[in-house]
Formats: sequence, structure tokens, C-alpha cells
Amino acid sequence: MWFPGARVRRTLLAALVGAAPLGGVARAQESAQLEADIVAFEELLNERISQLSALEAELQETEAALAERVAERDRLSAEVTALSAEGEALEAQIRDLSAQQETAAARIEALQLELAGLEAQLRELLVSLHKRRTGRYARLLAESATLFELRVRNYYLSRLTERDVALLERFEAGVAELEAERAARAEQLEALAARERELETNRAALERAQVELAAAVAALEGTRAGQLAQQQALLEEQSRIEADLVGARATLAEVLERQRQRAAERAEAERRRAEAARLAEQRAASEAEAAAQAAENAEDDFAAEAARLEELIRALSEPAPAAETDFMAPIPDPVVVRAFGEGGASDIWLQAEEPGTAVQAVKSGVVYQASRITANSGYTVAIQHEGDLISAYTNLQPPEVEVGERVHQGQILGYLGGGIIAPNVLQFRLGTQSGAQIIYQDPAPLLGVAASE
Repeated sequence: MWFPGARVRRTLLAALVGAAPLGGVARAQESAQLEADIVAFEELLNERISQLSALEAELQETEAALAERVAERDRLSAEVTALSAEGEALEAQIRDLSAQQETAAARIEALQLELAGLEAQLRELLVSLHKRRTGRYARLLAESATLFELRVRNYYLSRLTERDVALLERFEAGVAELEAERAARAEQLEALAARERELETNRAALERAQVELAAAVAALEGTRAGQLAQQQALLEEQSRIEADLVGARATLAEVLERQRQRAAERAEAERRRAEAARLAEQRAASEAEAAAQAAENAEDDFAAEAARLEELIRALSEPAPAAETDFMAPIPDPVVVRAFGEGGASDIWLQAEEPGTAVQAVKSGVVYQASRITANSGYTVAIQHEGDLISAYTNLQPPEVEVGERVHQGQILGYLGGGIIAPNVLQFRLGTQSGAQIIYQDPAPLLGVAASE
């Protein structure tokens, strides 16, 4: 059905929205929205680039801190190694001093035994001398002839006792020296042990520092891993935004290309209109020139021609039946090439003189359809007039009007040549809305057109 009723018209129009060309306002809105989307994508892309730059700076700081901590960890490891080596050397010295102390202790013990024997001998000697002290002086007095001799003998006797005592003192001095050496070795051992304890304390502190540094390094490595993951996520999002931006730009380019094509089609239609007007002017000028030439060359027939012209003027001045309905022909000088009802047709085919002729509204009304119904029929424009009257124009190029637009009688709706039929033929229908039905009628009497001979 070509003209749906008021209740089903909206359904048909909704189905044709996808095929209908966008209006100027809709196209402008689409372009503006795409440009706004592109600006938003570019701003988001710049924001992600800034975030990446900041993250890279943080990553560099983390890597620098990590390198510093690793270097400090390596330094502490070297110190721990050095302390371990020093501790091993101290242990070797302690073992050597311990061996020397054991040797000194053995010597002291031997000297003490020897000294104990000498002390026993000397003690026996002293006891004997004490027992013999009175007798000694008596012998000395008896055997000494002079006082000088007495003194000499007493001196040598005392020297003998002093020698034993000196020997004892020498042994005691040796023992004291060995005791002092053993004490010195003990002090050295204590100093080495203290140094060993200090080294152990330092090594434990360094090992704790190593553990803390290892934890710090692990934390920095974890931070670095997190930053790298965040960087990867930002790079992926940046790639997605760039892809969306490319898609938006491509879509905008397609929209602009469609607008350019639309403008080119309008320019071509305007050129065709201008060309049609120029041809019409040329034709009118040629006809006027031919008429003038004919009048000039046929002065003898002037009266007859004048009478014929007067008759023609009178005929044209008389109201035609179509004028009573206030309709005008949709194309100039139309010729009916297929009549209404021929072969069961509900339309008439009107032929214009030139392809691409402008098609005009036969009466004022509101456009409720401006789309391509089928692939081969070209565009169809349908107008709702007063009194539920509907007119339709098929085989048009892209229309010059849009759905919802109010048009006046004689306004150009489009140009012929959009379908597969002849580019100078218009398929025209006229019907009256009756509920959900369209009652078609022959528009020829209303348009004042006649079939071709």
C-alpha cells in the first residue's frame, strides 16, 4: 500500500528512518557530537600521558632508591665478610696464645717443682746451721789465731748461706716472670675474647641491617613491580583510547564525507535547476524569435494569426476544470504516458520535456514521507493536504524537503531521475484518507492534463 492511514503511518515512518537521509540539523548535531567526543578522547589521552610521565618519574626514583639500597646491602655484605675474616684471624691468635699459655703453665709448674725441692734443701740447711750456730762460733774462735782470721771465716760462712738464698731468689724470680707472662697471655686472651665478642656484636648488627635492607629491597622491588603493572595498565588504556580516537575520527570523516556528498548533490541539483531555467529561457527566446520571424515573414496571414491567437487567449482565459480545485501540475507541460487504472495501476505517469525536471507540490501541505521505498523506485515524497487528501511523487532524486516540513503550492520537492524508469517520468498518485484505507482517484482532470496522442 502506497499511502498508509494515520494510525499505521508512524510505524512505516519508523521503519524508514534508517533509510531516510539525515536532515541538516541532525547532521550538524551528529558532527558536533563526534567532534566533542574527539575532544574528550584527546583530553583523556593527554591525561593518561601525564599520568604515565608522573609514573615514569616515580619509577625512576624507585629504581634509584633500589640501586642505593642494593649498594648498601652489598657494602654491608662486604663488611660482614671482612668481620668474619677478622674473627677467624682472632680465633687463630687466641688458639696460638692459648697454646703459649699452656706451654708457660707447664714451665711454671716444672720450675715450681724445682723451686720446692730447693726450698726443702735450703730449709734443711738453715735448720742445720741454726743447730750448729753456737758451735760454729766456738770453732771459729778456737781455730782462728787472730781477730782478722775470725772475721774472714765468718764472712765466707755467711756468703755460703747467701748463695743458697740467692739461688732460691733467682728461682722465685723466674717463677714470677713466668707468672707475669702467663698473666699477660691471659690479658691478651681476654682482650682477644673481648674483640671477638665485639666483632660478633658488630657482625650480628650488620646481619640485622642486612635483613632490614633485604626487606627494604624486597619492598622497593614490590613497589617497582606495582608501578610497572600500573604503567602497563596505563599503556593499554592509552592504546584503547588511541584506537577509540582513531575510530571517532574515522566516523567523523565518514559523516563529513556524507555531508560533502550531500552538498555536492545539492550543488548538482542547483546546477540542473539553473540549466533547466537557462534551457527554458533559451526555448522561450527561440520560440519568441521564431514567432517574430514567422510574423515578419507572414504579414499576409497576420489577420488570421491574430484571430487564432485571440481564440487561444480566450481559451486560456476561460477557467479550466482543474482550476476549480486549486491544483497545479507537478511538472511543466506534463504529458500522460500511462493513464490511471491502466493495467490496474493506481497512479498516472507524467512525462516532462527534459530529464531531471523539477517536481513541484500540487497543493500546500505537510511532508510526512521523504525516503526511498524500494531500491529501484527512486525517492518518494508524500504530502498530507487538507481534507485527508494525500499526494505522492515517485522517481525523484534525493528530496529537497524533509519530513515534518510545511510546503506551499509550487514549492520544489525534488528532481526527476532517481529510479530505473525514464529520468523524465513522474509517477504521481492522489488519494483520500478513509480510516486505514486510501481511496485513489484519477488526478488527470484535477491537473488538467491529457494522454499523449
